[in-house]
Amino acid sequence: MSWKIVSVLLTFVYLPFAFSKEVRILSLDGGGIRGVASLEILKNLEINTGASFHEDFEIFAGTSTGSIIAVTLAMGIPVQEMITNYIHLSSKVFGDETTFSLFSPKYDQHTLKKNLLKIFASRGYTKETTLGELPKKIVIPTVCLDDPETNRWSMKVIENITAEGKNIRVIDAILESTAAPTYFPSYKHSVDGGIAAAAPSLTAYTYAYHPYNIHDQGVVLLSIGTGYIPRHIKGEEDWGTAKWISPVSNSGKNGSLPILSMISDVEGQVPEQLLSVLIPDSYRKINFALKKEIDLDDYKDMKELIKEADAFVSSNPTIWQETCSWLKNSL
Repeated sequence: MSWKIVSVLLTFVYLPFAFSKEVRILSLDGGGIRGVASLEILKNLEINTGASFHEDFEIFAGTSTGSIIAVTLAMGIPVQEMITNYIHLSSKVFGDETTFSLFSPKYDQHTLKKNLLKIFASRGYTKETTLGELPKKIVIPTVCLDDPETNRWSMKVIENITAEGKNIRVIDAILESTAAPTYFPSYKHSVDGGIAAAAPSLTAYTYAYHPYNIHDQGVVLLSIGTGYIPRHIKGEEDWGTAKWISPVSNSGKNGSLPILSMISDVEGQVPEQLLSVLIPDSYRKINFALKKEIDLDDYKDMKELIKEADAFVSSNPTIWQETCSWLKNSL
C-alpha cells in the first residue's frame, strides 16, 4: 500500500475527531444598563467553572446592549475588564441627558460612539474595523425602518458567519442595534434589535446551523438575560382599550402599557421555549426576576443590579450548580 493511500485513509479516520467539538454560542439579551447583570452572571460562571468566555466560545450573539458585550468579548476583552468598561461607558452615555422633549430622543450617539471606540482601541481596533477582521463570529439583530424590497420595517441580522456581513464596520453594527426608540435616534435607517429579537439565541442558532453543520456537529448554546419584571394578569380579563393602554407599574414608577409589556415579555421568552424543545441538552438560559423596574438608562442602579445577580447565584444553588456542571462538561 502506497503512502498516499495510507495518508488518505488516516485522514478519513481522524477527520471526525478533528471536528468533533460542538460549536459554542454565547447569546446576550438586550436591556440597556441591565447588561451589567449579564456580565456579573458571566463572571460568576467563570469563577465556578474555570471557563474563559472570550476564549472558549466561537460565536457571540448580542442584541442592543448585548451587542456591546458580544463584540468586546469577541475582541478578546475578558469579562472582568468589561464590567469596569461597561460601568464607565454607561455612566458616560446616560449621565449626559439632552434636554427632555416629547419630540426628540433623550440622548445622541456621539458619546456612545466615542467611548466604544476607546474600548476598541484597548485591543488595537479602530472605527474602520469590520466584522470580518474580528477573531470570532458575531450575530447582531437590528430592525430596518424601511426594507426596500417590501416597503415594510423588518428584522435585519448583521453577522460575519457568511460573506455578506464581513465588510460591515463593527461600530456601525453596534450603533444600529443599540438605537432604542425614544432613547437614541435611528442609525443607518435602523433601530434597536430588541424590537425583533431581544433574546438573540434562536437567531444565532439559525444562522450558525448550516455553516457549522450543527445537525451532525452539535452545539452548546448559553443564553444570558438581563433580568425581568414579573408581570401577569390574575384570572380572566374583560378589559377594553382604556385598560389595555393604561400605564401599570409594580413599583410606582416607569409604568408600562399592559398590551406593550405583554408583547415584549412574551416575544423575549419565545427563543427559550423553542430552543428548550429543539436542543434541550445543548441549551441553557440564565435569567432572574428583578425586585424593581429599572429603566434602560438608570445607570445609578448598576450596583444594585450586580447585587441582584449575585443574590440569584447564591439563592438558587440547585439551578446554579446544574448550569455550572453543564458548562464544565461542554468546555
